[in-house]
Amino acid sequence: MLQQIAICYTRIGMIDEAAKTYRHVLQKDPVSSGAHYGLAFIMLRSETPDDAIPHLEAFLANAPRDDDAGAHVEHARWTLAKLRGEEGDTDPTTSNTQG
Repeated sequence: MLQQIAICYTRIGMIDEAAKTYRHVLQKDPVSSGAHYGLAFIMLRSETPDDAIPHLEAFLANAPRDDDAGAHVEHARWTLAKLRGEEGDTDPTTSNTQG
């Protein structure tokens, strides 16, 4: 429930409240992949985007395995590699693969 509230905060531009809410979720459930994912992408827009690295790592360590999560997992992998300087500039989740 709290994670959904954090998502809503993010969507309406209340980024500080979203971050606080994600952190609250992580206090209750330190392996919450969704909270790590949400907080990572908030941190990417901050003055210290490298702070997103441990959250991306935690998300990927406990990533959801359902088909719907595939794009999120790939985006997290690409973002983490880019932060580490290991990947090119093209995000695989935004490229057009239709023929």
